[in-house]
Amino acid sequence: MPTRGQMMLRPRWRAVARLIHRRHPVEGQNPDRRLCWVPASAGLTEDCGDPRRRSTANGFTLVELLVVMVILALTSTAVMLAIPDPRGSLRDDGERLAARLGAARDAAIIGGREMAVRFEDGGYGFEMRRGGTWLPADGRAFSAQRWPEGTAVTTEPATTRIIFDATGLATPTLVRLSRGGAAARVTVEAAGAVRIDAG
Repeated sequence: MPTRGQMMLRPRWRAVARLIHRRHPVEGQNPDRRLCWVPASAGLTEDCGDPRRRSTANGFTLVELLVVMVILALTSTAVMLAIPDPRGSLRDDGERLAARLGAARDAAIIGGREMAVRFEDGGYGFEMRRGGTWLPADGRAFSAQRWPEGTAVTTEPATTRIIFDATGLATPTLVRLSRGGAAARVTVEAAGAVRIDAG
């Protein structure tokens, strides 16, 4: 049975043996794979490896950098597409116009007087006929509305006013909206029905 002194010397001899093995690898062993100096008490050995291999592992390859750049570009594009246009969509503008036209028709029937929407440069507003004169319509629902910048508006037939009479009948008109490549159509039928269509 080994004495206590022999047991204390064994860890030191193990450490010395590992240091010698690192400096003088065994014949036939890959010289790039050498054992590093580690405390013998750990009971483990560490593979130093090829210094060139270690430097590569600590950096990034060109392919990895390109992949990261592609991911960042796709992410940026997705974020830009997700941000809403501050002007709103053209479809929303068309639906808002259609809803207000329907409200003007209902007001004409309820009030027993003609109501109209008048198109002007850059926007539109609502009017009601009193004593043979067109006056601005009352109420927040009929306040003047400005078109978002870049919006083009045309009517067929060309007119500046769509009129609803006291029975709800209307001047049949097609209102075309376009902006930034998008298009929408608001149709007012002779019977007073209002609808919106794409393009």
